[in-house]
Amino acid sequence: MTVHFYDVGQGLAALVDLPAGGHVLVDTGDQPRRPGCGDPCAAADEHLIARLREDLGGAPIDLVWITHQHSDHIGGAEAVFDAVSVRAYVDNGRDGAHPEVRKARRAARDHGAVVGVIDPGHADLPLATRAVVTAATADVTMTPIVPDRWPSSCESDANDCSIALRIDFGASSVLFTGDAQHEEEAR
Repeated sequence: MTVHFYDVGQGLAALVDLPAGGHVLVDTGDQPRRPGCGDPCAAADEHLIARLREDLGGAPIDLVWITHQHSDHIGGAEAVFDAVSVRAYVDNGRDGAHPEVRKARRAARDHGAVVGVIDPGHADLPLATRAVVTAATADVTMTPIVPDRWPSSCESDANDCSIALRIDFGASSVLFTGDAQHEEEAR
């Protein structure tokens, strides 16, 4: 298992190369044309896409995992779907009316990816998503980590609605927590 962490400015984008040949992308960095960001966001997005193409070598991404709906984590999703093949997409199911969330989910569906939700009521990979990524994740355990209920602060701060992902292979593991804050971490 290899993890590539990409410099996307403030946000996160990490590609996990799985031993059976599968790939999981956790978050997608910021949108390339976010108002107020300009050239830095565009350059970060170009860097991410170039590195993904190089590191994937034409292989698909089996799962795009969005930890939460802040622009620096979900904003680059549309560009990722336009650049590389993606088989499945999950997010926390929140803020469906937000333009960036709508763009990400629409891009996933338009490119034929299975779309799923991980939240306190659905703390396991959705069945359709699991079916898509099973062969790619042989010998690996992927565990969604969410609280039993969203903290009250989740209503006003998307950080507190982060869905974490733990990936285990042999004696190694990696934990992606998004921007979970103290109250959510405590749960």
